[in-house]
Formats: sequence, C-alpha cells, structure tokens
Amino acid sequence: MSNLYLKADSESAMLAALDKAGLVIDGVVQVCGKADVYVIGTMYDADGLALPGFHANVRTTDASVLSTLEPLSCTVASPSFVFA
Repeated sequence: MSNLYLKADSESAMLAALDKAGLVIDGVVQVCGKADVYVIGTMYDADGLALPGFHANVRTTDASVLSTLEPLSCTVASPSFVFA
C-alpha cells in the first residue's frame, strides 16, 4: 500500500488530476475503490494562516493511480492526516 500526500495549485487542478487517475465518476471523487481518497482542501498553519495549494491524500496499490498522481506528490513535515 502506498500513501501519497498531494498538493495542487487549485481545487480544479486537483480534481482534474484525480479524474485523470480514474478516481472521479460523474464529477464525484470516489473515496474507495482503486484508491482511498481523502480531499483535504485548504490547510492552515499553527497561526491559522492558509497554506498555499489544495491538498488531498490517496492510499492505493494501483500502479496506474500512483504514476498518474506522483507529479502532485509532496513531502510534508507534519501531516494533518496520517494513514494508520
């Protein structure tokens, strides 16, 4: 199982990437199936200031999903959501 922490410039860019990975059906993000998808949206720092970008986490074993979403993958110092 691979865990991806994703960051895109905007919500529309994130949804386009998730759609390209086959994780959106009829405009709705599929939260389970080929992958578990957790749309986070805007994240905030400790002072309550919005961090740049639109965020989502994806957990999957599907190689095609991983390769499609890898360009949006980012490293986070302190994730707000951690996979168990």
